[in-house]
Amino acid sequence: MLDAACGSGFLACHFVTHADRIDAIDFSAAMIDEGRRAPDGDSPRINWICSSVEDAPFAPPYALIMVGDAMHWLEWDRVLPRFAASLSPHGMLAIAELVIAREPWTDEILRITWPYSMDQKFQPYDM
Repeated sequence: MLDAACGSGFLACHFVTHADRIDAIDFSAAMIDEGRRAPDGDSPRINWICSSVEDAPFAPPYALIMVGDAMHWLEWDRVLPRFAASLSPHGMLAIAELVIAREPWTDEILRITWPYSMDQKFQPYDM
């Protein structure tokens, strides 16, 4: 299994009993450290890799590649071909996104906070 942009390792740690090997990749060393400290994060089945997904060393084939609530951080034109080439013949790519119900005041908060966003190029998307 490949857990791409694994963050604190939530998926990797929860799948550790279902996979022989998990490569958990994240750009943030602090998030990788969180994953290592999480329950089951010290499992020898998890290979923690601090790197961008675009440049990380993959060890295919993978029967499952998961991206949990992080696809928006990745360069799709680079990672999707890498994922396709790294899947086993019957492998699956699973993309999960956490969707939170919009509150009545959400649009107003976004209107006020948007000018201060660190990512002025962000474009909303619908997976």
